[in-house]
Amino acid sequence: MKWLCLIFSIISINICFSQDSSFVHASLERFKTLYNDKVGANSGLYVGSQYIMYNSLENEHPFLFEDWKDGWVVYNGVSYNNVQVLYDIRYDQVVIENFSGVHLQLIRENISSFSIGSRKFVRIINSKIQDGFYEILGNTTTKVYAKRKKKFIETLKNTEIHREFEEKSTVFINSKGSYFSIKKKSELLKVLGDKKEILQKFIKAKKLKFRSENDIIMTVAFYDQN
Repeated sequence: MKWLCLIFSIISINICFSQDSSFVHASLERFKTLYNDKVGANSGLYVGSQYIMYNSLENEHPFLFEDWKDGWVVYNGVSYNNVQVLYDIRYDQVVIENFSGVHLQLIRENISSFSIGSRKFVRIINSKIQDGFYEILGNTTTKVYAKRKKKFIETLKNTEIHREFEEKSTVFINSKGSYFSIKKKSELLKVLGDKKEILQKFIKAKKLKFRSENDIIMTVAFYDQN
């Protein structure tokens, strides 16, 4: 929204050279209207510290998506829609751009949930897992989440610096108020042990190999339905 600053500068110049008080008043009212239309509704969102964008060498990046995505953010209990969002999964930071074009990292403790594109994230605070943002997987009663993370790796190859981000995801299930990391079938069956027998039959019938998050989601959905 750099244009808003430009408009303010132009109006300020006109006011300085104007002798017409009615023009000055009209100009100020016009700017107030523009500000309220474009900034006022989101003014409570523009609270955070400046985010320094990563300087890529080989198109590597620390984000979930490389490009800005439309989303929403629940910040200090207020929902803000149609927000352009970047999600830095190296440092678990939600990044937006304010009305003057400055990149801001929002205060993590003030965010309860957000979306980026069609993907939804919620902040989880629990002594058993890392405090932070977790993606909601599926639409099951027994909640399934994924922690998205990128690790920065820098190496030297033939006197040239090579940088990359290694992405890793960990799936968690919330069962009876506790969170459990799920990496393989046996861990899932242990958590959902009260229906182990019918789950084993379902897994065998569907030929699930648990090589994807979708296999876990399907199994949990079946568990909820039975």
